[in-house]
Amino acid sequence: MNVVLSAVPVELAGGASGTFSTAQQFGGALGAATVGTVFFNHAGNGLTDALTAAMPWVTATFVACAALCAALPRRAGTFSPSGV
Repeated sequence: MNVVLSAVPVELAGGASGTFSTAQQFGGALGAATVGTVFFNHAGNGLTDALTAAMPWVTATFVACAALCAALPRRAGTFSPSGV
């Protein structure tokens, strides 16, 4: 979060922080809903089957998050509203 917000001017920091927080909340809710849907669709066949079906989704999500974190810049850049 520090890397993202440090590149934003002070005048826009509140809006950027709110947008970032909203994206985090939305992603968490969407992830929980997806894994929950897969899990409970298979729960009628037993918990082992439900866990077996849900774990690839959980693992793929962790791998995707790790890849995105690795792609983050090591230092914050400068923000330019004009894109220059």
